[in-house]
Amino acid sequence: MKNIFIKSAVAFSLAILMLFSSACVPQTEGGGATTGAPVTTVAPSTTTSPNITTAAESTATTAPNTTTTAPSTATTAPDTTTAAPSTKPEAPVNDGVTILYTNDIHAYLDKDISYEHLSQLKKDLGDNVLLVDAGDHIQGSVYGAMDKGQSVLRIMDGIYDLATLGNHEFDFGVAHTLSFTQNAKYPYICCNFVHRSTGEPVLSPHALMTVGEFKIGFVGITTPETETSTAPSYFQNGEGEFIYDFLDGEALYSSVQASIDALKSEGADHVIALGHVGVDATSETTSRKIIANVTGLSAFIDGHSHTELTREDVRDKGGRTVVLTQTGTAFAAIGTMTVGEGG
Repeated sequence: MKNIFIKSAVAFSLAILMLFSSACVPQTEGGGATTGAPVTTVAPSTTTSPNITTAAESTATTAPNTTTTAPSTATTAPDTTTAAPSTKPEAPVNDGVTILYTNDIHAYLDKDISYEHLSQLKKDLGDNVLLVDAGDHIQGSVYGAMDKGQSVLRIMDGIYDLATLGNHEFDFGVAHTLSFTQNAKYPYICCNFVHRSTGEPVLSPHALMTVGEFKIGFVGITTPETETSTAPSYFQNGEGEFIYDFLDGEALYSSVQASIDALKSEGADHVIALGHVGVDATSETTSRKIIANVTGLSAFIDGHSHTELTREDVRDKGGRTVVLTQTGTAFAAIGTMTVGEGG
């Protein structure tokens, strides 16, 4: 039987050593993913929960610990370890698949960490790396305001493999949102942004991506607060009638569960939520609540609340551990999650 590990970390310095990516050649299939985007996988699911370890990144000069541990059970919290990374960015030995992730960059192009650094890091890590974004990338700085985020989108086209929508992706109107999501070279996914008349998703709700023999699914989720945090008129027709909706509550949980089930039926070994939801206590809907009301997720890459959350273990509806993570805002960090086989 194959042992499974998932490593999750948030890098608080560009000078980090990201952990592991596999030697498989990526390809895409199904689930709304577009051809040509590199994709990631994890080892096949077993009846026990995968062991999940975190690496707290710092600027120490010692090399990261790369020891893996055996899978934990569904009712026991996984072991955690910390590792101090090298201060010199180097490509690690590739033993798994690395997922790099960002959220809430808000069109900042002049930070110490930048898209240029992110692109170089992805190249250094090799062919088996997936880069995803959890929303709010086109608006928030003067760079986004100048051209409605087009400069950011052109940069993302060259390096990203998957994204979901943040509430600020609608700040320039739904027509603009639909235009750039259709023209992007990577897929946008969202299961709860729907046509009000039919309840059907406006975008692909999920994506299934493959590296070698393994498959990993992603479910896109956007905060239901979007309808009120941007201009409500954006989601209405000329007569003032709402033509778009953001599912919330039980309808949202059912939508997420349906995508998880669909991805599992298509052969996904693990399913990761790519959500712009957040953990604010004042929000009616949070990523923690979504996790607690579904089963089948391995991890939740989050956004919206601008929280620097390296890792939080949250129990799902069935009592299994789901890793919740978020990278803050404005390139405060680059997240990395590594999935693969452990001996």
